[in-house]
Amino acid sequence: MTTSKNQKLFKERRKFPRIIVEYDTDVNSNRGVVLDMSPMGVFIATDEPFLEGTKIDITFPSLNDCPPFMVSGSVVWRKPKGIGVKFEKLDEHQQEMIKAVIQKA
Repeated sequence: MTTSKNQKLFKERRKFPRIIVEYDTDVNSNRGVVLDMSPMGVFIATDEPFLEGTKIDITFPSLNDCPPFMVSGSVVWRKPKGIGVKFEKLDEHQQEMIKAVIQKA
């Protein structure tokens, strides 16, 4: 098998690029990797033991033409590899920033 055939077989299948974000709760601050994102929420890879309902602030880094921005949400589910966070009370600017990040994916 040639290299180009190998590259086709192992082509990246992710739909969303990996983004390292910082997050804060009432208890701690840390970093995690965004594995998926939609206008409604985000999946963050983390080993931390979150409880459903935990309030969380997520800071996205500067990406291409998008400046850093922060959104708030709540943990809606937990899996061994990470957490699902539903965004809450997004203003128009935050909604536009999220759309821009998703479109650049």
